[in-house]
Parts: sequence; structure tokens; C-alpha cells
Amino acid sequence: MPRWGSRRKIIIVGQQNLQIIVDGQWVGGVDSLLYPTDLIQGTYAWGVNIVNRGGVIQTRPGKRKIKSFCGHKGQGIYWVRTMDDKNYLMVAIDGKVYTAPFPFKNWTHLSGVNFRPDAERIYFCNTEQAITYNTDNTIALLPYPKNIVFMQDGTSTPCYWDLGSGIQPASTDFSSGIVNDNYVTGTPRAPLMIGTAMIWKDNRLWIAVDNIVYASDLLYAASFQENTYLAEQTGFRFPRTVINFWPMPVMGLMVLTESSMHALQSYIQDRTTWQQQTSPPFQSDINLEIGLIAPWGIVNLHGMPWLLTARGIISFDRAMTTNLTTVILTADGEMMRSKTLLAPNVSRACLGVWENVLMCGMPNTCTKNRHTWIMDAGIAEKLNNTQGMCWTGVWTGTFPIQFASPIVNGTQYNYELSYSGGFLAVNQGDSPSPQPETNMPSQAYIHLWENFIPNQIDACETSINCSVETKIFTLTTDDYYRFVFAEFMLINLKGTVPVQVYVTGIAGNYQPLFSTTLRADVGPWGNPSGTSLLYYVSAGRTTQFENYRRQVRHMRTQEFIVHESADEAACLEIGRQDGIDKGFQLMIQWQGRLGLRALKFFYDRQLQSPQGLCPVDESQTPHIVLEATA
Repeated sequence: MPRWGSRRKIIIVGQQNLQIIVDGQWVGGVDSLLYPTDLIQGTYAWGVNIVNRGGVIQTRPGKRKIKSFCGHKGQGIYWVRTMDDKNYLMVAIDGKVYTAPFPFKNWTHLSGVNFRPDAERIYFCNTEQAITYNTDNTIALLPYPKNIVFMQDGTSTPCYWDLGSGIQPASTDFSSGIVNDNYVTGTPRAPLMIGTAMIWKDNRLWIAVDNIVYASDLLYAASFQENTYLAEQTGFRFPRTVINFWPMPVMGLMVLTESSMHALQSYIQDRTTWQQQTSPPFQSDINLEIGLIAPWGIVNLHGMPWLLTARGIISFDRAMTTNLTTVILTADGEMMRSKTLLAPNVSRACLGVWENVLMCGMPNTCTKNRHTWIMDAGIAEKLNNTQGMCWTGVWTGTFPIQFASPIVNGTQYNYELSYSGGFLAVNQGDSPSPQPETNMPSQAYIHLWENFIPNQIDACETSINCSVETKIFTLTTDDYYRFVFAEFMLINLKGTVPVQVYVTGIAGNYQPLFSTTLRADVGPWGNPSGTSLLYYVSAGRTTQFENYRRQVRHMRTQEFIVHESADEAACLEIGRQDGIDKGFQLMIQWQGRLGLRALKFFYDRQLQSPQGLCPVDESQTPHIVLEATA
């Protein structure tokens, strides 16, 4: 007890004066090329299994499993649309070919097709046949043109699938159109054309055989009797093996090798004029510096080809700048975090599209395509949009082999043939891990998925694992400060969603802040109630189903505390007090349907000593913080 007459000192502690940084409206997308401290407002360091529309980061659309095929090696998927607008998908597994009409539920094995089960890929090409040859080698018109799909793997005897005419009833016997003989016809028979890439362009089938391109007879893809080429050659020769073709408006046909791009004026129907010196010439060079390194690494987006080159992903307009400048800029610098860890062989990479989205299956730290890069031109898709396209991150869970994007009844779909692993696996261990003795996948399932399902759950039951890493928040004065806590403005919450939040300084590794579970029931349409019916029918109106709206949460973390004894603590690396650094980065992970609209970063600025300080000599005792595992 204090003595009578003594004085006591009273200290009144006021409210802590915290400062705030607000981040959101992420229309700039992901950027892993710049160091996270240098990212501008509206960009983030990394995103996994997310989309970014309207500047809101949220769970990507779901995947629906269409079919599981028993086999070891996926060799390709192909969309066929006939002249009478019937749609089929064709899938090649272990040298066998399967097909199904839209909606691609009833699959049939094409008997008689037997390609090599170890072939890297099987090529398809949908053609139209309008003529045939009589026994006296004269041309005869078919009563009705028909669709014929050609298939080959580069070494086996080619086959075709005769879909028949769209006017007359097509045969339901799928084996009737399959042959295991030379598909060239007429008298005399042309040499056997065993090649790889094919394309039906300007009423001819163009086929690549190593570095030579052959053109079929007009309106008859199975015949190569016409042999007029430039300079009396057997075909059009190119400097290296032809990887693939691509149709181009005005230009005709683009021919791509690993290191060059060329053009053929395929729109010239009169073959006898191909040898004439025209301007431009029938065969010409587009770019002798870059080419296509993956046969399935080219797609059209916004009417322009995007292709995977040895430098990276390049749009065709950038490839054409070789005529104007010596610098050809790639378009995938923002994906450097994944790009620097690609496998040595990138020839299995594949590109796909859906609406304004570019999908790039890339072999990140794996021989198969573990990462699917996502570029979106619909970040702010509206009439007065001033935002361009940007990368939004990567999708994981499947290992894409090839994409197909059919348009049926005015709706575009996206299908993915892939090896599956992780939480999308059908069976335990279902992954593309090769067997040592055969170098073939160990499990016997290859899956066909439909992407961009709006319910944001995979296979209608599996929650999607998502992750976002923000920029490193720094002060403009580059001073030290203490991270106190953060607040996340969450929207589009639906269902039960576990959430985990982590933080790290410029030094040190991620440390957990907290984890929790958010819940917003879907409602009676997803969760029927036995006690009440919350749907109704208005007189004379369409039935309406009531549903709980997607919920909002303002989630605040607790105050950040770092212990000096922790090996991951930043103070061990930079010799500072606990939780003191020149910048901090947040990572939020969740499993389910959730969106991140914005966040608020609360910090307390720290005073610095006005005196200089000699750095510690680390020659004997280095300051090391272990690398975080991927």
C-alpha cells in the first residue's frame, strides 16, 4: 500500500494510431515477373484455380467429368462438324479411336482403327469429298458431297472415317468407313502418304511428311494424282520438319516449323498456275526467326493466332514485328514463376480457347502439363471497357493433353482430354506418373472433362482448392513498419468454405495467421427442406425457385505475432525485431465458392535509428531461412 502523502504516476494509453493500405479492383491480373514489392495497384503476385472478372478474384468455374477411358496414353481429341451441322468428338487412346455425337455421352469404338499405342499423338482432319474417279481415270461427281475424317500417327497406315452425306441417311455401322489400306485412290495409285499434321483448306487436304507438304486433288482428300508443284518438285519443301498448319485469311495457308513460319497461297484453285511467278509468290517466308515448338500449341483468339515458340507464347501480330524491329516480345512474362520451371521437352504443351479465355497447358516441374495458364480478355468485359487482356494465374488438378472448343447451337463449349491426379483423381494414385520399365502412365484412366461449368465445383461434388498471393505492401518512404492485421472483403460466398490466411515479410517464409470455416447454405434448390417449400408458381408466369443469395463477409485477422525462436521468423534473416520489415505479403487459401473484392492492410510505422550500423559478418555463421516447399 502506498504511504499517505505519496504521489502516484498515472499513464493513459490511447487508441493505437494505425495506418491503412487498401488494395482491390485487380484488373491488372497476375504478375510474377516483377518482384512483389514493385507490383502496381490492381495486380497480384500469383493465383491458383481462380478467375478474375470485374476485378474480383474468385473461384474458377468447375469441371464436369464426361467420360473416363481405360488406357495409358492419351493421343488426342478432335471436334468434327459435318455439312448438315452434326457434331462429334473423337478421342484417341493407346492407338484406338472413340467417337460420340453431341452431347458426347454415348461413345463408340471405331473398329478397324489400330494405330501404334506408343505414338506420341494421332492427327485428325475433317474433309469434304465431292468427286471420285472412274475406272478409266475420268472424274465423276458424287450425288451428294460427304464428310470424311482422316487419321494418322506418322508411322502407321492412315485410316479414314466416312460419315456419309448429310442429305442421305448416314450409315450407323461405324466400321464401314474404316480401311487399313492406302487411302489414295485412282489409277495409277499415288505413293502412300504417311505423314503427321493435316489441314483441309481451300478444297484440298494439305499433309506434312517431314519437311515436305503435299496437296491432294481438288475436292478429293483421298487422292494425290495431281502432282503439279513448284519447280517440278514432288512437294513444297521447307527448311525443317513441319510441325503444323494454320489457316490464315488473305494469306492462305501458314506452314510452321520449329524455327520458321511460311505461307502457301492455297486459295489459288488452278493448280497449273502454282509454278508461275506471282506477287506474292505461291510459297513465301513470313518469319525465319521463330516458329511453333508444340503441334497443339497454336489457337485462334480474337481472330488472330497465338502460338508457343521457343521463346514463349507470341501472338501473330508480334511475330510480324520482325519486319519492323529486332525485338520480338513474348506475351507470357507475367507467368515467369511457372515458365522458369518448365520441363526440357515442351513439345507436349497444348493451347485452347473458350470465349475470351486463352488456356495453355504447360509442363511445369513435370513431363506432363501440370499447370494450365489462363489469360483472360474479359476482365472488364463491357462496351466502354478500357482494360486489356491479362493473365489471371494457373489452374491445377488435371494434366491436359489437348483441348477442343466446339460451338453447338450457338453455344461454345470447352473440353479437355487429360491425365488426372490429386483431388480430381477417380482412383487413388490415378496420375501420369510413369512406370520405370515402360515409361507409360501407371494407372489406366484418362478423363474427358468439360470446363467452365458455372457451379464452381468439380464433378458436381468436389470443392476447388484456390490460392491468391498479394503484392508486397511497402511504404513509399521504404521505412520499416509492423504488420498488425488485415481485413478481407469477401463476396460470392456459397456453401461451406474453409479459409486459411498466411503472411510473410520481404524476409522469411509464409507463417499462418489463422484458419476458419465460413458457411452460407445454398438454399432449398440445392438443399431441399422437408418442413417448408420455398418455391412458388406465379399465375401465368414461369416457375421461380427461391435460393439464398450469395453471402458477404468482412473477415479480419488477429494481430500478427512472430516468435524469435521460430526458424521461419524474418528477424533471423535480417536481424530485426519480431514482425518488423519493410514490406509484408498476404496469402489467402480457400476450398469452395468464394470471391475476394478488396482487402485492407493495417500497419504501425516504426521509428528508425538515425545512426548507421555495420552489417554482421556472415562468413562463418550465415543467416539462412529455409525455402518453403511448393
